[in-house]
Amino acid sequence: MELQTLAQLGEFIGGVAVVITLIYLARQIQQGRLEQRKETYRSFLSELNRVLFAPMNDPEMMTLLQKAAKDFEGLSLRDQGVVNSVWSPLFFLMSEVHLNRKTGDVDQALADQPDRIALGFVQMPGTAQWFARVRPFWAPEFLAHLDELLESSERTPALNITLPWYFPDSDGKRQESAEVTPSKAIESDA
Repeated sequence: MELQTLAQLGEFIGGVAVVITLIYLARQIQQGRLEQRKETYRSFLSELNRVLFAPMNDPEMMTLLQKAAKDFEGLSLRDQGVVNSVWSPLFFLMSEVHLNRKTGDVDQALADQPDRIALGFVQMPGTAQWFARVRPFWAPEFLAHLDELLESSERTPALNITLPWYFPDSDGKRQESAEVTPSKAIESDA
């Protein structure tokens, strides 16, 4: 073999090695992005669970949240502030999950769970009252998304229907309630 033929063969092998390396790196980047998406969602889910379930460890707080879920406007201003300090972070997280879904950092299927929770929350009468008050402070894109979910024929029922411990009961039995949406709460305030 001539030296020139060996050089060409070496260049060809080197070129193939570069292509294989680039394919390998592309796969590694793709896997890293997938892991990042999973970790982002785990982080959101962990914080969501902390905010959502931490009050259940405090019986007084749980009683207050149950009263608020039924009639937010009937609470004292102090109690409304306490409830707002629990519900606002919950909705900030849900808004963040929604916005991260649009950038691709949270998978569409994984983001459906916080959507169902948000939808279930805003359909309880007291939460609808609260949400009507704080609605101007939320991103229009998140509000449009929630409104679209509320108008869906396949929407999640109010949380007090599916998770009855979110509503106070007078006789220890599950209480059914009339469904109230944030738009109905706004109309009733007018």
